[in-house]
Amino acid sequence: MPADSEVHKFIGSALAPVAVALLLLPANLRTILSTASPVLMAFALGVVFSLAGAALAMVLLPLGADGPALAGLYAAVVSGGMVNLISVGDAAGIFTRSPTLLAAIISGSVLVDVVYLAVVGWLGRHPMLSGAFAPLPVEHSTALNVAAPLEEADLLPPLPALAIALATALGIVAASTAIAGWISQPSLSIVIVGTIALLVANVFPLQIRRLGNQQPVAMLLLFLFLASITGGAAIGDLGRMALLVACFATIVYAVHLTLLLSVGRKMGLPLPTLLTGSIAGIGGPSITAAMSGAMGWTSLVLPGTLAATLGLGIGTYLGLAVYGLLR
Repeated sequence: MPADSEVHKFIGSALAPVAVALLLLPANLRTILSTASPVLMAFALGVVFSLAGAALAMVLLPLGADGPALAGLYAAVVSGGMVNLISVGDAAGIFTRSPTLLAAIISGSVLVDVVYLAVVGWLGRHPMLSGAFAPLPVEHSTALNVAAPLEEADLLPPLPALAIALATALGIVAASTAIAGWISQPSLSIVIVGTIALLVANVFPLQIRRLGNQQPVAMLLLFLFLASITGGAAIGDLGRMALLVACFATIVYAVHLTLLLSVGRKMGLPLPTLLTGSIAGIGGPSITAAMSGAMGWTSLVLPGTLAATLGLGIGTYLGLAVYGLLR
């Protein structure tokens, strides 16, 4: 699929920004900051150590001209997730210039991500390692109730909720496009979408929560974007770049985990808290909730999910900052 095809243009200019807005609308920063303090500390440390790993990978690997782009994109991934990667790639024009890079990131990092999550699960269940860290505090039910879900009767029916959520997201995209045109910076439209979505999420938190979970719709739109972008990838170049991405991700995760556990232990943070903060940056909200629940860390499910949601809010800005500094 050529980058200048009408299908690609429509998905990139309309559907992808709507998906970004839908994913960021639940990001209530006041709830996040008041509920998830220890996990947020682990999350912040993990992001810093991931950036250190990216810096080391740039020195060790022959990335060439793709180095700054890969570092910026991974800075977005390790602090938020795929939605931030798409926002950075779109705002900086990376995927337009190199559609193979996104396909390489997806294919090259999948196995590394799975192995990393398996290692985290093994570490979390290792009794001797757990004994070397501070114990996990007793669950405080009052803290968990800060962002408790609304009662079923308070939620809007699925179809009206979806219609309102889509209308809100489309309104945010329209306003962002207008603002980007007014300041003569059309490439920043996706960044403005994220900023306005965060503003709406924190000015109208109760109204947004009544709309329920619209993440499946947002993910469907993101998958369409991924398909349209990677459809223009050059197969001949994909193998070499995917291998480089896999090596890049391996170095990032190795440095991230080693430093996080070492420094976190000295700070007196429990092992489950550190690992949940790590997953929040690398895995996103859904994987964080699933992993925390599967490991039996019920008191960390909500804080971990909230920390990952905060990552969705800041990942785009961090990725753009890293890319801007390196290019």
